[in-house]
Amino acid sequence: TLSKWYNGRWYDGTWFDGTWYNGRRYAGDWKKGTWFNGIWNDGHWFGGNFLGGIWVEGTWESGIFNCDSKPAYWINGKFISGDFENGIWYNGIFGNDRKILTRFGTKANNSRTATWHAGKWLDGEFHSFVNRDTQTGEPIISEIHKYSIWRTGLWVTGNWYGGIAYNIDFRGGNW
Repeated sequence: TLSKWYNGRWYDGTWFDGTWYNGRRYAGDWKKGTWFNGIWNDGHWFGGNFLGGIWVEGTWESGIFNCDSKPAYWINGKFISGDFENGIWYNGIFGNDRKILTRFGTKANNSRTATWHAGKWLDGEFHSFVNRDTQTGEPIISEIHKYSIWRTGLWVTGNWYGGIAYNIDFRGGNW
């Protein structure tokens, strides 16, 4: 939990906790921790916070993905469960067939949007900042729709709570 990585290249292996500040990671497993910047190349993410950097390939099982410390870019890979709060998505697979909660745009705002550029949406929730019912706590329609933007891609099923959609191949779900 006290480990810190400041720069360099890491090949394979397992990261169990601590803080990543910069560098490039190739393959391996990420079990927990905080990622502040750098380039992720393939591997398996099992939990933690990705707060800026570039994701290239790999499988995301759970955790928080956002641009709270630096710009955050997703370039291909599988996002199985967790929160893609804000950042820019370029291709990949989003969601799962296991009905595990997977959300996009939950903390999108005027200065940190959530933008989807291509890919395959299997299931999940699409928000333009998550808005909740004050009585039940359940998600409801977003108040401001300009914070999350869908540019192109295939939507298989899921729940659309808010955002702007361009060129969406919408196959099913709740709008």
